[in-house]
Amino acid sequence: MSPLLNTLPGCLGLRLDDLILTENTTVVLLVSTAPSATGPRCGTLSDRVHSHYRRTVADLPCQDRPVAWRLVVRRFRCVDPSCPRAIFCERIPALLDAHARSTARRTAAHRAIGFARGGEAGARLAEHLDIPTNPDTLRRRARVRHTG
Repeated sequence: MSPLLNTLPGCLGLRLDDLILTENTTVVLLVSTAPSATGPRCGTLSDRVHSHYRRTVADLPCQDRPVAWRLVVRRFRCVDPSCPRAIFCERIPALLDAHARSTARRTAAHRAIGFARGGEAGARLAEHLDIPTNPDTLRRRARVRHTG
């Protein structure tokens, strides 16, 4: 089994649909299989799928290649009529934060580099480790307290 596949959390309700290896990158297509999702505002469980969309996030490199995860996730209709959010997107908190463009693992690596090296020096180190980012992102991630 590929080292990349060993990193996938097994209990996330995700199915590996495709693995594309190009000369320069690895793209992993994951599809959400959870039967329902919890509304972020009201906490009500819903199984009423509204639509699907694709989301691309960067992960840590594997085998000296950048890794991009293409996630096919769903939007759900909230079943609570009093909820102010009629439609919501399912979340995968063990993998990434809401609206994030990087996995939690990549964010944690950037945070550690930011703590250890700071902005400019950390950005040079991150580039060398194939997890490039800019100095401001490293400083911002080092300031944010990790809750998970």
